[in-house]
Formats: sequence, structure tokens, C-alpha cells
Amino acid sequence: MFITSFSIVIILLSLSFFGSLIDLTYGASIDEALKTLSGLSAKERLMRVETEARKEGNVRWASSTPQAWAEPALQIFRKRYPTIKVEYMRQSGRVLAERIIREHRAGKYNIDIVGTSVVTFAGVKDSGVIAPYVSPEATLLRQNMKDPTG
Repeated sequence: MFITSFSIVIILLSLSFFGSLIDLTYGASIDEALKTLSGLSAKERLMRVETEARKEGNVRWASSTPQAWAEPALQIFRKRYPTIKVEYMRQSGRVLAERIIREHRAGKYNIDIVGTSVVTFAGVKDSGVIAPYVSPEATLLRQNMKDPTG
């Protein structure tokens, strides 16, 4: 799958946004956080995501991808958003999926972005951890490369 560098930046910001929005709404669920974006145009959603990510000042990205492969996206993000710290952690897909599910069940949200294989991702999605969200950059992805429900 090909994702533009800008799309990666938006994905990082979008996912970071939910952590900060949940904090701002005092324990709101991800679904409640998503509702605050409902009805906004793509430009308005992007502005809101960027504003909330800057307030939090931190994005936590965990992936099964070696950091060397992720580094180009990290550098683009750091250049565009120098005030937002990006923490990158590598774990195997299975270990990462188990961690995400376990933390979600405990009400902890220590990871903003997850990068893993389709098989591992499906397990995390099936566990109810992932909520649908249509990024302002979704139009750049081919139809067969994205979930039709977000």
C-alpha cells in the first residue's frame, strides 16, 4: 500500500488527537471523541486534529516495522510539527496486538498509533479496540486499500 508522506503526518496527528481529546473530555470514550468531529469538513477536522495534537505535545507510535524504515515518516512529521514529540517503539506484531488489547481492556491508552501486519491488525479490530475514523486524507488512498466504514 502506498501512503503519501503527508498522509502519514495526518495519520499521526489524527491518532494523537484522540488521546488528547479523551483527556480533555475527562474519560470520554473514543466514540464520544469521534462525535466531536462529526459534521466538520475535512479542513475543519484537520485543523481540530492539529490543534489537539499540539496541546498534547506528544505522539506515541508503536509498530512491528523496524525504526529505520519508519524514520523517513518520522523526519517529515518532526519537520512539519517541531513542537510535537514523536516516540517510536518497535515490538513484534503479536506482542504489540496483545499489549494493545490488554491496555484497552484496562482503560489505558498509552499508544496513539499502531503499525502492524494485516493479520495482527484484524485481531485488534475484531477485539473492538479500533473505532472507525475517516481521515481528511482518506481521499488520497485507493478504494481497495481502505476500510469502507473508516
